[in-house]
Amino acid sequence: TPNFLAEYMARPGESSESYFPQLDKEKHGWWYENVDPYLESDPYNSHTLLCWRDHREVLHRIPLNEFLTHNRLFMTVDTSYTSTADSDYKVACVMAINSDNTLFVLDLFSKQCKEEVLIKNIFTLADKWRVPSVHPEAIKTGLTLCNTLQSMVHTKMVYEMGIEYVPGIKKLHPGMVDKTSKISTLHHRFENALIKLPLSRRNQGAWSRLMDQIEQFNPDARDGGLQHDDEIDCVAMSQYVIKGRLAKVSRETKDTRSIIEKLNEGEILDPNTGLPIVYGADLSTIPVDLVNKLLDDK
Repeated sequence: TPNFLAEYMARPGESSESYFPQLDKEKHGWWYENVDPYLESDPYNSHTLLCWRDHREVLHRIPLNEFLTHNRLFMTVDTSYTSTADSDYKVACVMAINSDNTLFVLDLFSKQCKEEVLIKNIFTLADKWRVPSVHPEAIKTGLTLCNTLQSMVHTKMVYEMGIEYVPGIKKLHPGMVDKTSKISTLHHRFENALIKLPLSRRNQGAWSRLMDQIEQFNPDARDGGLQHDDEIDCVAMSQYVIKGRLAKVSRETKDTRSIIEKLNEGEILDPNTGLPIVYGADLSTIPVDLVNKLLDDK
């Protein structure tokens, strides 16, 4: 609010220049066209067109299922100590990176809530978008969350939530970088049209908070000039996930092999969760000769 900016953050009035460029649909937006019924419930079967202009101003209109199959998806997570009305927000953010090093912010959960609500939404979003990896910050406020998520995956508790696609849980280590410095690194993406947001959702809950933070961020003010920075901080965490890994952006076509076919080909562990793939099979359907082969190989 203006009073907060002026009194607490030593920002008297609104500056005519923001740190990040003004949000613009052509530079910073993605949007949907030709929406079909699968968009919300099953995006991997949706032929809805995902549209954006790249940093060369070339318009792209790609079926969503193709976009999701050929680009790397991941989720970052930011939690908080408390869950009261004046607490920080708990945030989970689904993003994708393409071969042009363009970052797409696809989905966003944000709420002042208990940690179990955050956990439920992490796995729900991961299931919807088939996110291969979830990255909670391995810092003091997030260590308990990290351990809980890993335990739920390893003990298969997550299946009791009705989740079919289980992500890998990979701790994110940001080091000693403060939040303001971390958020500041997004500047080159905004400046060079290398980040895309659903700007049409400007007035919707979590998206509204994120875009307010983008517009109000001031690295020269205390705490970046923000009362809450949880949503933009979660987006900024992307740098630690994708750093040096753009060569791995391209994803293979969806693997349609059955568990038994994978076992016959010598595959033992799920590459996303690190768990034995046999966990997902009905043991009574596995042929005896395959069991003997696996025991012999062991």
